[in-house]
Amino acid sequence: MFEEPTGPKAGGINQLWIIFAVVCVVVVGGAVLYVLLQPGGGTTPSTTAAPDLAAADASRDLKLSRASLGKDVTGTRALWSLRIQNNSPYTYTNIRYEARYFDFNNRLLASSEGTIEASIGPQEERAFPELQDILYPEGTARYEFRLREATPTVQ
Repeated sequence: MFEEPTGPKAGGINQLWIIFAVVCVVVVGGAVLYVLLQPGGGTTPSTTAAPDLAAADASRDLKLSRASLGKDVTGTRALWSLRIQNNSPYTYTNIRYEARYFDFNNRLLASSEGTIEASIGPQEERAFPELQDILYPEGTARYEFRLREATPTVQ
C-alpha cells in the first residue's frame, strides 16, 4: 500500500548525454566531410611547376565550337560569329585564322587570313559575335573557318 515514490532515474540522464555526444560527432563529421569534398579541400598548397610552353599546341588546345557566317548591316562584308574554347593550361593570344568561301560547285571563290587580337585564358570559352572579314563573295554556298595558330603564354 505504501510504495516509495520514484524520482528521476539515473539512466535517463545518461541517455541524454549519449544522444548529445552522438549528435556532436555527426555534426563534426559532416563538417569535416564538407571541407574535404570541396575543390582543393584537404590539400595543402604546393608549388607546382608552370606548364612548359614547348608543349603548347594551339591546333590541339583551341577548339572552334561554333562558326557562323552572315553579312554586316550594309550587306557587303562577311561577318563571322565565333565561339572558341581553350582546353589547355595556357593562355592564347594573337589567334590566326583562315576563312574560305565556296560556290555551289565547291569551287573556291575567295579566301582570307586574319588575326583575332584577343586572349583566351586556360579552360575558357569565349564568344566573338562580330568578326569582320573580306567583302562577302557573291555566290557563296559553303564556307570553312579554321584556326591556324596562336601565341601561348603562361599566366
